[in-house]
Order: sequence, then C-alpha cells, then structure tokens
Amino acid sequence: MRSVRLIVQLIVLLGFALSAQAAHMAKPEGEILLTITGNIKTTNAEIIVDGDTVPAATFDIDMLEALPVETIRTKSPWTTGVTEFKGVRFDVLLDSIGAQSEHVSLHALDEYSVDIVDGQFGKYPIVLAYEMDGHYMNVRNLGPLWLMYPFDDFPELDTAKNRGHCVWQLIRIEVL
Repeated sequence: MRSVRLIVQLIVLLGFALSAQAAHMAKPEGEILLTITGNIKTTNAEIIVDGDTVPAATFDIDMLEALPVETIRTKSPWTTGVTEFKGVRFDVLLDSIGAQSEHVSLHALDEYSVDIVDGQFGKYPIVLAYEMDGHYMNVRNLGPLWLMYPFDDFPELDTAKNRGHCVWQLIRIEVL
C-alpha cells in the first residue's frame, strides 16, 4: 500500500513539474530586437534582469516577420501626416509566447518605461511596428520597434494615456 501511494505521489509531482515547464521556441539567428520576460509559457533564452536570471522569449526581425502581419495607417504626434506602420498585432505577439496576462511593462532603449493594464490589445489592432512607410526602422528613426495605436481608425484611443503607451525604441516587454 505504501509503495502504491509513493508511486501516485511521484506521478503527481512529475505532472506538476512537466506542466510548470515552459515550452521552447527557436532561438533568433540575427540581432535580437525584442526580449519578453515575465508571466509567459514559451521561451528560448535566459537573461539577467535586476541581478536575477529569468526565462525569456527573444526575437529577431525574421521571427517577428514570421508572425501574421498587420498594417495600420494613422496620424500621430511624432510623425508628419498619415504614416503607415507595419508589424505584428500586439495581442498576436503575446499569444505567440503564451502570455498569461495583458498587463505589461514596456521598456525602451532610452530607459523610458510604462505599464499598460487596461487590456485593449485584443479589442484594437495595436501594432508592434518594425516598418514605417515601407522602410525598416532603426534607432535614428525611433525603431527598430515601435508600439503604435490606430488613432485614426479608433478616435477613442487618441488619449494622453494611450499616446504614452506608444513606446518607440522598444527593447523589452515584461508580462506581469
């Protein structure tokens, strides 16, 4: 009887261990443009954040372009006239790595960061853009990644709060 109980306990523990493991994804072959950490299921790297080693999902441009493409055209306070932004829908990106929350903290190259807690990602085609007006973005023109809201198509999104969420030179996302 004790051995049966021990076997059952081991099976249960093994099940917990396997379910807690993160799924793995391919590693980037090119320059890493984006790192996502936090409450995610799919990873391909470990990085150091605040002195701790944490699992992460890292992306190069090929990996981002392999996800479904979304294009929005909108005016913004930072561009002249209507600008075309091409990239991946933010909700699709989060789904691709098994994000367990829509509460995220965005971190830019210049150390700007902002938390987004309102979960608008599935409701609107918010894009993590890697192209602007048909050209890849680089650091000089606010890239290589820029989170952009479709302000013209959804005027209700054009608020000071949402403009603050439009992080350019985005390098890291933490899913909270």
